[in-house]
Amino acid sequence: QWGSGGSGSIALAADNPIATAVGRRNVVTWDRTGGTTVSRLSQKIEGVETLQGKRVTVAIIGYATVDTPITVRIDQKFGTGGSPSAEVTGVPQSATLTTSPQVHKLVFDLASVSGKTVGTNKDDCVHLLIDSPASGNFNIRLIDVALVEGDASAESDPIPPRHPHEELALCQRYYEKGKVQLTCYQASNAGFEYLRPFAQIKRALPSIVFSNQFYINASGLQANGTYQEGFIANAAATSTGLVRFAGDFAANSEI
Repeated sequence: QWGSGGSGSIALAADNPIATAVGRRNVVTWDRTGGTTVSRLSQKIEGVETLQGKRVTVAIIGYATVDTPITVRIDQKFGTGGSPSAEVTGVPQSATLTTSPQVHKLVFDLASVSGKTVGTNKDDCVHLLIDSPASGNFNIRLIDVALVEGDASAESDPIPPRHPHEELALCQRYYEKGKVQLTCYQASNAGFEYLRPFAQIKRALPSIVFSNQFYINASGLQANGTYQEGFIANAAATSTGLVRFAGDFAANSEI
């Protein structure tokens, strides 16, 4: 998931795919009304050692309703827990999004992390930051953003395509939505539960949030045990006989 923040009224949403010179792409709309400081989109990439000591390219395909400058930076964060090393702040680079989709390629040299100490909470990362102008309104459309190894400035489209199923599997390692439901017969007012597996093993123990709960002679849907592979969906029977719980869940193990 992309993080966002900053001053003014910010709207961030996914739009339908559009046809571009480099093929059909999805679009993220990033709009702001007002504001007197920088607004930011950010993406955390697991593992501070990722591409450390190497030259990389940030490729951005995007446009705006009027020419709009953006600033891009890559930080290396050593996480929390224990005594991690201080964050390495990258050198920012700039690009201008024009009114027609274009590929912007910015080349960075990531610092080596040799000799550095990584925190114990498994939240170290490479942090990609995209900053807006410091003030005023903007309407930005981002079609694709990628961080690739090497100097890809000579490539027309350095963003490698992925099949939607592969993209979904990679995303579900961090975040997944789904449904739970269990119907059974209870002879006493006891708890009833089952193991709900995830579609993908999570990178770390996730938090579980339920919504749209539905009950028949039951209450209190909860995760009674959470694992990287799934969780135990549990509820309490409030009467004997037919009992049921159902609902939606979101499992989040984002960095």
